[in-house]
Amino acid sequence: MKAMQDLIAVSTALPATSVWQRLQGTLRRVNWLAISVGLVFLWFGALKFFPQLSPAEELARATMSRLTLGIVAPDTCLRLLAGFETGLGLGLIFNIRRMWMARLGILHLICTFTPVLMFSDQIFTDAPFGLTLTGQYIIKNVVLISALLAMSNHRSS
Repeated sequence: MKAMQDLIAVSTALPATSVWQRLQGTLRRVNWLAISVGLVFLWFGALKFFPQLSPAEELARATMSRLTLGIVAPDTCLRLLAGFETGLGLGLIFNIRRMWMARLGILHLICTFTPVLMFSDQIFTDAPFGLTLTGQYIIKNVVLISALLAMSNHRSS
């Protein structure tokens, strides 16, 4: 209780501009790009833990089944992918080896383009420019790759 009273006393003793300046300094130090990309990975990864919730689930299953030559069960692949994406998201959000997380994310996102070669009928309405919704889902990864490239080259992360 005493600590709370001291905190209130100190915060009320500071002029409003000082409090505002401290808040601005804190906001500048937060890496909003890493947090926002991390939220995307966390969200998309978490969806894959729940059957039929992710719009990319069937494509992910088919792609990973083909990439593993059917050796690894599609459900196992999907759970591993969900865990990987969720972990990547948490790492980016909480600044856990962020530079390495960014590099892993780039590698992962490059792999998300494999369905373009394997299942082009599901990606294009009129190749190479007419995209299905699934194709747009994949192509948006170019933006995420760019953001992760910026993070992976930043030495202070």
